[in-house]
Parts: sequence; C-alpha cells; structure tokens
Amino acid sequence: MKVFISITEDLKKIYYEGKIVGWNYKRGMTKEDKEQIEKTLKKFQKGENELYDLSPTSGFSVNLIHIINLRKLDLPYSVTKLIKISDSEPLSENRTRAGGWAYIDTKKSKI
Repeated sequence: MKVFISITEDLKKIYYEGKIVGWNYKRGMTKEDKEQIEKTLKKFQKGENELYDLSPTSGFSVNLIHIINLRKLDLPYSVTKLIKISDSEPLSENRTRAGGWAYIDTKKSKI
C-alpha cells in the first residue's frame, strides 16, 4: 500500500512517499517480536536503537508501521491533490495536529 506523508511543521503538504509493507500494534508485541524489531532498527536506522512508548496506558505511539522505499520529494505538494476514498473529496489543508490517516483513491488524485 502506498503511503503519503506530511511533516509536523507543514501539515498542508506531502513531503514523502513510500510503501507500507507491515504493521504492528506495539502493546500486543511479544518479547521476541520486540527484539527482532530492535535488531532491525539498529541495523537499518542508525540512532533508533529501541521501540519507544510501549506503556499500556500512555496512549501515544501504539502503531509501528513498516515502510520501504521511502523517498523525500524534490517538490512537496498540497494534500488537497489527494482524493479520499470515503467521500471522493480532497484531503483538507485545515489539519492542526499530526497523526491520523485516510485511504486515498490514487486514480482520482492529482499526483
């Protein structure tokens, strides 16, 4: 599944594209799963040595999304070019905080 990513400092634009190849619910991971993920992080993401925010009550960062082929775009573009599957409307530029997601119709989107 393709992923379109904005940055916290500019939620109105898409800065990165990549491909989602997996997902984990951090709070449900086994010790072995966690150890394997941390081994992979140490190998491929220097500076990221462990999973964080695994507290069962914290409410933050509970999903671990596996992405490959992530690339920074030379020219970021407006999120309004992405058309949602749910209502065939463009994404809104009025986001005020990071997080969240929407399924995008890549055939109708203007990318």
